[in-house]
Amino acid sequence: MSKSKSYYSKSNQKNNVSFSKLVEMSPLLLIAVVIPFLVRLHFYQTNMTQFAWYYKVTTDSWSDFFLYYRQWFFVAVSLVMVVILIFKIINDKKNRKISIQIIPIAIYALLALLSTCFSKYPSYGISGIFEQFENVFVLLGYAIIVYYAFIVLESEYEIKVILMTIVASTFVISLIGLGQTLGHDIYTTSFGKSLVIPSSYNIDYSSDAASGKTYLTLYNPNYVGVYVALFFPMLLTFLIFSKKITYSLWYALTAIFLLISLYGSGSKAGFLALGAAVLFLLFFLRKPILKQWFIIIPIFTALIATFLLIDQYKDGEYLDRIKSALTISKDSERDITSMITEDDDIALVMNGNELYVTMNNTTTSVEFLAWDAVGEAVEAEFDAETSIFTITDARFSGIVLKPVMYEEVLSLGLTYQGKTWYFTKNNSEDPGIYYYWTEKGKLDHMIMADSAVFTDYTNIFSGRGYIWSRTIPLLKNNIILGSGADTFSIEFPQQDYLMLYYEGYSAQLMSKPHCMYLQIAVQTGVLSLIALLTFYGIYFITSIKLYVKQKFDTFLSQAGVGIFLGTIGYMVAGITNDSSMATSPLFWLMISLGIAINAILIKQQMNNGIEAVKKGNSKGK
Repeated sequence: MSKSKSYYSKSNQKNNVSFSKLVEMSPLLLIAVVIPFLVRLHFYQTNMTQFAWYYKVTTDSWSDFFLYYRQWFFVAVSLVMVVILIFKIINDKKNRKISIQIIPIAIYALLALLSTCFSKYPSYGISGIFEQFENVFVLLGYAIIVYYAFIVLESEYEIKVILMTIVASTFVISLIGLGQTLGHDIYTTSFGKSLVIPSSYNIDYSSDAASGKTYLTLYNPNYVGVYVALFFPMLLTFLIFSKKITYSLWYALTAIFLLISLYGSGSKAGFLALGAAVLFLLFFLRKPILKQWFIIIPIFTALIATFLLIDQYKDGEYLDRIKSALTISKDSERDITSMITEDDDIALVMNGNELYVTMNNTTTSVEFLAWDAVGEAVEAEFDAETSIFTITDARFSGIVLKPVMYEEVLSLGLTYQGKTWYFTKNNSEDPGIYYYWTEKGKLDHMIMADSAVFTDYTNIFSGRGYIWSRTIPLLKNNIILGSGADTFSIEFPQQDYLMLYYEGYSAQLMSKPHCMYLQIAVQTGVLSLIALLTFYGIYFITSIKLYVKQKFDTFLSQAGVGIFLGTIGYMVAGITNDSSMATSPLFWLMISLGIAINAILIKQQMNNGIEAVKKGNSKGK
């Protein structure tokens, strides 16, 4: 029997796997089964107190439930995959195959490694950083899993085992989401707490579900939208082609519970990404859908009607939030448009006019000085009893200066419309130079960060416009190599304090750009982003060619298009969400399966073509 027949022939397809093959499949199964449920308390040191824009803390100890263990578990599984690959390649020369699609993802991995090696802060790229934990070994693991699945998976049955395991995992997670949406979070029960909190810690567990937000096992409600956009299209595809009632019920319930979870999460981007994936689904599966229109159309109608009824019950809250997020409106005019600390003064721009202020003090008195762009003193009134300096110049009316003791340091308080900014030049480490007291209680310089594209539209996509506008200018310095894995929070202009205040972020740390593509471009370089998009572009075009005229009469073709649709949902969701250990390993598992399926289907088409030619030649003879 030839290899091609035993490899691809339906009649010779064995519905079992050997022990050695099960060992090879185990890393992929572990990613599907273990990573989504790795919720466990871990305390760690951030090692970020060196940065002036970081929080002022008495002890550098933070807790994590969702990311730390997933990071290192995925790294461990990736290492196992490397070992298995080495043995396979050494023992079987036939496994030394490669695809053109592997080249761009290998380039991405290489650039990620080099970016981290040459980073100013490589330690964070190695260990993972505060609130992220997606280190360089994880990024390398993403590339490894693609090649691993391409080499290891050889039959429909092997892929089916992994996919049904994924569906089972998704079903359990959807049940957790259903409970959270209904106000019952398993992780706040005694059993749930025992899973996530070691017995040695006498602490409680609170969750987003307590405030009405569904988060599944994914750290942040926003990632629920990413998760649903990734898996719902595959479930819907399986449901369309399912011929067994039990399986149909399984797929349907999982899909419905995921939709309920999505609604409970409030992820607007998730619904938009899911909508994009469903549009592609309607295109590719138009023929089978039309054949079962009497079943599918009522289901779609019922789902839409249920959503609208629930939203109506919530007084249209969800649809209003979606409309608000999509509304593109220019930012309202602000009086103070710039405020920075200079060596000798504090400089600000108000209604287009420059103002410079300073405070001089002796042991018995304080003196305020304020002048404009041409160096002329502005009109002001000084109350000697209260030491309050009120600017009366019409250009800067409303600004009040006063001396205050802030953190036991004599400081200048600048007040306008109820907001007071505190500055001092009595910094023991750098006396005579003005510093700003941050909302986090530390001294730092105040700057106005470079901005681009979304400068005047910072509120777009629920405030993401501001983050993107300050992230895009970073790209010019990260074209070939980026700042290093997990270093976005260090690269971002955290000292843009005036705008951070306006956008409501002044007390927060900007740890992610809320855009996977900007995140990749900054951390591992613009070239790495191009490599990654090339990788997905090849997969996208290959899938279009495979499925646009596909009959979908085999499980592999059905699974392949379902996975492809899910990756579209994920890539769309990536516009407003980051790459994260909460969901990214699952995406890379899915796309690796998709690539393996495509390779098998292409081989089948080639073999069928060869067989057709042989039959034609034999008839001719």
